[in-house]
Parts: sequence; structure tokens; C-alpha cells
Amino acid sequence: MTQVEHAKGIGIGGKRLETLLIESEQLYQQTGRYYGLTQLSFKTKDPIRYEIFHSKLLSATIAAREMARMISASAILREVAELCFVLFTPVGDVVAHSIGLLAHVRPMSKIIKWAIREGYEEKVGIRDGDIFEANDPSIGPIFDEIERSRHSSTGRPVDLDDPS
Repeated sequence: MTQVEHAKGIGIGGKRLETLLIESEQLYQQTGRYYGLTQLSFKTKDPIRYEIFHSKLLSATIAAREMARMISASAILREVAELCFVLFTPVGDVVAHSIGLLAHVRPMSKIIKWAIREGYEEKVGIRDGDIFEANDPSIGPIFDEIERSRHSSTGRPVDLDDPS
């Protein structure tokens, strides 16, 4: 899909990710609360199910981390376990994260927000199953350089300069 064909955003209700990010940041500035929320209705209505749901999300990130650690060819990952898995909202806010290198959680969030502001939704295109690799200290600040490829769930590399 070309930039011109990609008129509808991939966010909730067809909104563009940049619109959702701006809304989130404005609501936080106005209220001092995440997305302006004063309460979590699901947590208030059914606190036990809420905790079970949150535990499942947390368990999923920990399981993903452990699976990656076990199948890795890197001794650093296998033995020292220097990795962290995180589940983010569409605009880069943390929902749940595994144990591990927690210093990387905030830079990962910053990279997602940077990519949104840089127009990746329109310029590159974002589809279900896409995984973006990033390693740039000017964005991170922990990371080193944006990788010039992206891998979808099918494993095909996509050149960020030519997403066709």
C-alpha cells in the first residue's frame, strides 16, 4: 500500500497514531493522569479479573523473554539474560514488561514515539505482525543506530527506504 493509498490510520477507530499520541500527551498535561483517566472501570468493577488479566500480560512478557533466552545463540543472552520484553500501547506506553534490563524500557518507548512522530505509519507503513528493530542513541538514548530493515511476522526483511 502506498503512502497515498494509506488514508485511514491504524489506531483505535481508524485514527492515526500521531493523533492518538498527541491526544494522550495533551490529556496528560491537562489532567496529570494517563490519557486523562480518573479510574480504571474494569479494575473497579472486577478487581480480581483485572489482576488475573494483568498477571497474564506480565506472564506473557516473561515467557517471551525466557523463550528468547533459551533459543538464543548468544552466550550473553543465555547465561547473563541481558534482555527485556515489553508490551506497549499503540503509542508506545508500557502495558507490561518482563524482568531483565529495565533501563531499556523507557528508551524503547521513546523509539516508538519517535517513529510515530517521524511518520512511520505513512512513510513506511505498519502492518499486523511487523517488528521494528531500533538501535539509535539519539532517539534511545541507549541504542546505537536504526536498523535499515524491518521484519514482518513472515520473516521477510523490508527496506525502510523502500517499503514496497
